[in-house]
Amino acid sequence: MFRKILLLALVLASLDALSQTSSSQYHPDYVWDRTGGQGKLWLSWSPERRLGFTEGYIWAYQRGFSDACVAYFDASPPPKMTLDLADSPLQKCKLREPSYSKVHGYYEAAVTAYYEKYHSDVDLPIPWLFLAFSDSENKGPEEIHRAWSKHEHP
Repeated sequence: MFRKILLLALVLASLDALSQTSSSQYHPDYVWDRTGGQGKLWLSWSPERRLGFTEGYIWAYQRGFSDACVAYFDASPPPKMTLDLADSPLQKCKLREPSYSKVHGYYEAAVTAYYEKYHSDVDLPIPWLFLAFSDSENKGPEEIHRAWSKHEHP
């Protein structure tokens, strides 16, 4: 249930972000996660387009996650409100949010370097790499490659 709410909020936040941007700005074409060859797609973009995608993705992911936490809380409020923040369902949800504390250029460079080094992983979805490189996961390229090669991925 939580994943469905999170996905819906992420999609809605992405649509909201697209509707608020200027039409003179470039929006890279992005294919659905199940489409193969996302590594080739990523590498076909200019560094500026990759950075723009990175900034938009991280913003939308964080906004979507926050919106999903609020929607989850609103849909099933706790039977008894507490003053202890650690017991708050909303706080517990927010603590599960992956964080991206580095400059966005770091993530663009990490994803680019990964696809350039591991040519056989071109079907690894871009969002999976972003999650793996997040502060919360903090995976290294070799660890990501091993997991993808062994089909140990979501």
